[in-house]
Amino acid sequence: MEEILLNVLVFLLLATILVAVFWFYGLPLYRIWNQHSRIRKDIDKIDQTANQRIIKAALRELNCKGTWVTDGNDRVVKFDFQRGHFRLRVRRGTPYVRLLYLFFCDTSAENIDLVRQLCNQTNINADGLTACYTFNEKENVVDVHFYAGLLLDEQRAASMLKHVMIDAFSWQNAFVRKLEEGVEHAKRAGMFDFETEHQQFERELFLIREQEMAHQQTPGSWRAGEDSPLTLHLWMEVAMQLHETVPVALTVDGQTVEADDRLNLAEMLIADRKFVKTEATLSYTFYQASDLTRERSLVLHLLALPGCQQTLYFRITATLVPLSIQPRYPKGNIQAQPLTRSALAAYDLSSPDERLQEFRYHWKEAQAKLMGGSEEKLSPDERILSECLNPQVGHAVYRGRQLFLSERYVEALPWLENAFRLTQNAYEKMPPAAREHFYEVCYCIGFAYCQLEQYDKAYFYLNLIFGLNRVTYTEAFVNCLVNSNDFRAVTVIDTLLAEVTRGMEEGVEKAVYAVGFRNFLLRRKATLLIRRHLYTAAEVLLKALLNEPDSSDYALNELALLQKIRAVDLEDKATGRQNTKQTEEQEK
Repeated sequence: MEEILLNVLVFLLLATILVAVFWFYGLPLYRIWNQHSRIRKDIDKIDQTANQRIIKAALRELNCKGTWVTDGNDRVVKFDFQRGHFRLRVRRGTPYVRLLYLFFCDTSAENIDLVRQLCNQTNINADGLTACYTFNEKENVVDVHFYAGLLLDEQRAASMLKHVMIDAFSWQNAFVRKLEEGVEHAKRAGMFDFETEHQQFERELFLIREQEMAHQQTPGSWRAGEDSPLTLHLWMEVAMQLHETVPVALTVDGQTVEADDRLNLAEMLIADRKFVKTEATLSYTFYQASDLTRERSLVLHLLALPGCQQTLYFRITATLVPLSIQPRYPKGNIQAQPLTRSALAAYDLSSPDERLQEFRYHWKEAQAKLMGGSEEKLSPDERILSECLNPQVGHAVYRGRQLFLSERYVEALPWLENAFRLTQNAYEKMPPAAREHFYEVCYCIGFAYCQLEQYDKAYFYLNLIFGLNRVTYTEAFVNCLVNSNDFRAVTVIDTLLAEVTRGMEEGVEKAVYAVGFRNFLLRRKATLLIRRHLYTAAEVLLKALLNEPDSSDYALNELALLQKIRAVDLEDKATGRQNTKQTEEQEK
């Protein structure tokens, strides 16, 4: 009898567990499945007639008067919402309708590249809205439109339409503002071919911002090729900033090889224009000319990365082993500090002959267009070549600019400096257009030296063009002063801030251009204040920048950094007071 009761209790317990499991898991799943089935059935019931009925009710709820027309098999309703002209296209055979916001913006056809970029940015970031453009050949303008695909139901149609249309207004405001800013920047830069020049102008601004925000960065842009080996000596000189080293020993993957700093690092992974190894480790022992009594050790790791048809990529990571702490090398000595550098390197598969043929082609094209009176058809590179004094200068400028725009600063400098030397003596005889290209060469050289952290050389070239009042030139000059911790940086920044503020008040400076430049100067000043331990002044400045869209992220990061610095300072002070108290007690 007891066994029967026990079995009954076990059965009831199992039944209770099954009911509980179904109640907590099975029932919700069934409800979801059932709801999904009902939704599918409801969607299948929505046809062109049902959509028209839903839209009419939604428009009445939104107090919008619609005008219906027939366009082939489609029905289209035109209506206004908050002064915006919208359309809804209802197609046969689909439950979806398309909301159209047409011709909300137009601009000159020469700005088509900027419109294309803004459409791409909008389509990446907007929820549901898609931007597109059409070309009006008669008026020579580009028209911009928004559209969105919607699945409407009777309960939510009005709220859904209202949400999407208000969102369209927000994106319209952002689109128009960015378009006006882009056109203004293009005019300030004196661009000839808007599509290509705008891209290069934005590229230079990006490089300046990257230089501004980079606190710790391996100097140089590391690329190799048949005519430009990436040697161990070059890495030591530029990346590690270790000059006049004397090789002692070198091992590659554990095997001893000749200790020669002319070793091409790219050849450790690449042979016959392809990767033959995925990684390699080098151990390099050397002396520094300043101290021939102590050996130094450097460990390098090379790692192959995915590339493309024209270039093979690999990463170089190097660590300089610090010296042991001793009286000659105390804890704070730079020799006793670890030093690590990492950089992405590349190996060009194109040959020197191919690049020379490319230059000759552009040179001949430029000369032919000039002789034929087609100067307006010159590309940016051809325009620069047309102003060069001879093919030698043209080749140097052309190749140097290519390398510079690819961030290959180490390789670009010999070409650009050669162009500078060949043209500086003829400066007084240069026509205005040629002088503009000479200034561009100075800018590229100065910027490259800044990236290599050789600020004294960068200052020489950037100072030549500082007085031209160009935004890119001025910002590069300011970056040079700030990054080198030059004592004149604050004075220069304050002077520029006073000038741009006065220009804005007098209406001389364009608001869009001036605000961006002013915020750049304020960001750089905040960096200097933090470096000089003026934390209160820096905090006031950073809090003001929180209200600026282009500086809010920077301000948040720097305020967080400032908070950490203050916490460390307080901890150090507390530790110092405790140590002082212990010392006094010991003395007593």
